[in-house]
Amino acid sequence: MKPQIIIAIIIIVGVVTYLIFTSLSQTMVYYMTVSEFINNPPERGCRINGKVVKGSIEHQPNTFDYNFRITDGKNELPVYYKGVVSDIFQDDIEVVVEGKYQKNSTMFQAKELITKCPSKYVAQEGSKPNPHKTKK
Repeated sequence: MKPQIIIAIIIIVGVVTYLIFTSLSQTMVYYMTVSEFINNPPERGCRINGKVVKGSIEHQPNTFDYNFRITDGKNELPVYYKGVVSDIFQDDIEVVVEGKYQKNSTMFQAKELITKCPSKYVAQEGSKPNPHKTKK
C-alpha cells in the first residue's frame, strides 16, 4: 500500500474517533440519587432518581406546569417541570428527572420527566384466581 493511503486512513479513523468521543461526552448525563445531588450539586445538567412525595404534586389547570418534590427516603428535592406527563405520574411513583438546578430559585428545573413503571403488579386483596389458568 502507498504511504499516502495509509496516512489518509489514519487521519480518517482519528477524525471519526474524535467526533464520536466529543459527541458522547456532551450527551452523557450522570444519574444521581436525591441525597447525592443535594450533597454535591453539579454545575451542569444531570439526572436524578427518586419517588414523588405523597401530596406534593401541584398542577396549574390548563397548563403543562408541574411542581412536586422527589425523595430517596433521606432527602427531598423540589422540582419544576413544564411538559406532558405520563398517565401513571402520581404520588409515590418512581421518576427520573433530567435538567439543571437553579440556585436562585432553589428548585430543580426538569426538562425531561420519565416515570418508571412498577416492576411487579400485585393482585388486589380479595381477587379470585383465574379459573382458566392451568397448573403444571
